[in-house]
Amino acid sequence: MRRSGADMSEAQEVMKTADRLVFQNQNPIAAIKLLESFLQGTDEITAWWKLARILTMVGEEIYARSILRNTVLRMPEPHVLDIIAARIPVGRPLVFEESRLVYFGIPKSGSSTIKDALLIAHGEEGRGELSHSHTRKWGRTVPFGELETKYTDYFSFTVVRDPISRLRSYWAKNIYEAHSLRAESRGRDYFFGLSTMPDYEEILMNFRRYRAVFRDFQHHTDAIPGFIGRKPDRLTKMYGMSEVGDAVVEIEARTGAKVKLAQSMKSGHKPKISDKARILEENILTSFYAEELSFPQIQSKIAPVLEKAS
Repeated sequence: MRRSGADMSEAQEVMKTADRLVFQNQNPIAAIKLLESFLQGTDEITAWWKLARILTMVGEEIYARSILRNTVLRMPEPHVLDIIAARIPVGRPLVFEESRLVYFGIPKSGSSTIKDALLIAHGEEGRGELSHSHTRKWGRTVPFGELETKYTDYFSFTVVRDPISRLRSYWAKNIYEAHSLRAESRGRDYFFGLSTMPDYEEILMNFRRYRAVFRDFQHHTDAIPGFIGRKPDRLTKMYGMSEVGDAVVEIEARTGAKVKLAQSMKSGHKPKISDKARILEENILTSFYAEELSFPQIQSKIAPVLEKAS
């Protein structure tokens, strides 16, 4: 059913009010009640999404997941973190029909470099750290099973990195240098009781809480299976971080273009790793990242780095 201008205006006002309740008043319960009441008389997809997001922030993960499972694939361009939160067997890769390439990007795993290479190889200007937004037009919602059917003759690939290196890099580059959590909280020093400029140990101690409250944190720490599915053998090739150059060579071979390799998101700052931090990292590995470490294909690419870091 097509919505009228009045309906759209009401929906926009409800969204703004919900945002004010969350970001200015830090009263998510009132925002949830407002959205639930509004959704009694409409099926506005953005309102459902907003409700799921706020429910996640207050720890109602199962309720939020049930909403996302019924709405995420109705979004024209769903974010991969919402697909992962819904726990459905679908990915959000970049698909290049002309060169028969399918790339599953994973945050803090060479994704800026690979996306930059893909841009250049397909006749566009390299964008460095901005390559993520400039490759969106190639984003597709792809059921993982289609890698064995519709995309069986494509070169499907990803680059994986051990979760601890990803987490350390995310803290250094995004949280410490780029102030990503402060930006998401609209300039606050604390948001829902969490520091927006935490030290490294603080994000380890409150790992799941940070994932719930901040979308940026959730996206950059999601585990590998959420991005590529739970059958890694469906992909043509999986590269480790030391093989990013090999991935670029493959892109060149399949497009006929020459790409100058650049590392787009390298941070000059590194967290201090105390004995306490190492223990906390190990706890996160054995709980949150246990599944990805159980896949031999993934483990073979990241295990040497994990052993070196321990």
